Amino acid sequence: MKFRRSLALGLLAVLAALSARAAVAQQTTLIVATLSNEDTISVKNFFVPWAQAVERDSQGTLKMDVRNGYSIASLNNSLDRLNEDVVQVTGVFHGSWTGRFPLTEVAGLPFMTRKAEDAGIALWRLYKTSLLDNELKDFVPIAMTTYGFSGLHLVKQPKTLDTLQGLKIVTASKIQSDMLRLLGASPASATPMDAYTALQHGTYDGILTSWAGVVAFHLNEVTNHHIDAALGTTTEMVAMTRKRYNALPAAARKAIDDNSGEKWTRVLAAHSVDDAINIAQQEARSRGATIVELTPQQTKLWEDKTKPLIDEWVKSRKDGAVILTKFRELLAQVEAGK
Repeated sequence: MKFRRSLALGLLAVLAALSARAAVAQQTTLIVATLSNEDTISVKNFFVPWAQAVERDSQGTLKMDVRNGYSIASLNNSLDRLNEDVVQVTGVFHGSWTGRFPLTEVAGLPFMTRKAEDAGIALWRLYKTSLLDNELKDFVPIAMTTYGFSGLHLVKQPKTLDTLQGLKIVTASKIQSDMLRLLGASPASATPMDAYTALQHGTYDGILTSWAGVVAFHLNEVTNHHIDAALGTTTEMVAMTRKRYNALPAAARKAIDDNSGEKWTRVLAAHSVDDAINIAQQEARSRGATIVELTPQQTKLWEDKTKPLIDEWVKSRKDGAVILTKFRELLAQVEAGK
């Protein structure tokens, strides 16, 4: 009797061990590329908590491997790394891929909004209407945001704000380059990572980016005069490819679904982008920098000068008018607290 009992316990132990090995064998590791250093608030407030939540909810089917820095993926190649399955989850800045996401860029048009949280939620709701399906069908977005509103961050104070004539300004997207030309500036295409040295050496007069970009790439160290204006921005999605998503077991897909959408969009936009504004402005002031806002008259002047950009954006895109109208409707709802 004791022998049979010992044998049964032994068999149960073997089965448990085999089951554990099978579970480990079925566990999938997803590499999450943050495109940021580990000390940035996007990593602390979004990527790490999100990865932990997904792994916890996956019933042992997922292991999340968060990679910081730029060696495995960067702003310049994140979409390629995603499509090549070098990384499985990362941020994609739509404006960095000219012509690839023409309608999703709507949230980044100038003078649209000053809050990444509002823009991100409105963009997520636009995605859920299926109006963006043609360009996002190969992806599973997890969260959406803009990179905050873009302002001008200059090495020194300009002579006037009526025109930006003669200023060489770094920007990362075609839309923003076109806008700068309308305002009189000479745009130069470069990422914030590349801009630091150029600004430091005086090659450029400033950069058009968000305060989040100023923080992430330490641009406060090389700029001293900041002009707050809602000059458009780059839209971003944290996503994985649909092909990779579809290959996951049901429990893993459910964990990702349960940790996607407006909740995590708010975390990404509000607590990673909008929160960076106060941090960056405090740091800028501590360095003796000047921060100014456009007057109502200057804002009207700049809006009038950049209106052709909005008109051309609508004209050059199929369903551009529909997308712009719908996004503004959704944005108004979000700003009203709905």
